[in-house]
Amino acid sequence: VRTWHQVQGLFDVPQLGEIFWKHVNDEAPEQTHIYKLPLKMWGFLLKHIIDMLLLSVTNPERFYEEQFALVIRHIRYGVRAEYLTPMGKAIFSVFEETLGDK
Repeated sequence: VRTWHQVQGLFDVPQLGEIFWKHVNDEAPEQTHIYKLPLKMWGFLLKHIIDMLLLSVTNPERFYEEQFALVIRHIRYGVRAEYLTPMGKAIFSVFEETLGDK
């Protein structure tokens, strides 16, 4: 939680969106077409993903309730299981880039 707050303190949502998109595109350029989002929205997507991960730790019951709707939406979008690994790697790369040696 503290690390995520550090990142949010250093970068605004549009900046995070650009950084996140760059890393997703580096990891899996064939996937970025699925998320037809402006760069600013990539920042909101990253924020939502991190917030959901933190929710899974702090309030697992609520996380699982919200997870069902999230999964259904992603199936409708055409997201497949193999898309998750590059997305996860991109998230870690965002933390590495934005925090450096901090």
